[in-house]
Amino acid sequence: MKTLVLAGLMLLALATSASAEGAWVLWKQTTSPVASWELIGAHATMKECSQHLVEFALFLSQKEGYVVSGLIEGAATVNLHNERDRVSFFCFPDTVDPRGPKGK
Repeated sequence: MKTLVLAGLMLLALATSASAEGAWVLWKQTTSPVASWELIGAHATMKECSQHLVEFALFLSQKEGYVVSGLIEGAATVNLHNERDRVSFFCFPDTVDPRGPKGK
């Protein structure tokens, strides 16, 4: 849960400072059984990323039985859950990698 809150705060801080010309990336975060991040796709604008996020969330709710919570048109995050899993989707500027810094 702390990771979701942290990711949401990161998004809020970065979304306001991100360049309008920069790309936006749709990420999927799975929190169970093990926390992990998966890159879903890149988009030219925040709006395109958000549209993909909404479409993907609705697809999963219809085909996989996920319950959608927090879905708002034009939003940058959405949460889904079922009996086994909890997943969240985030649109981040392409300068943000939610997996953290890479080691050298």
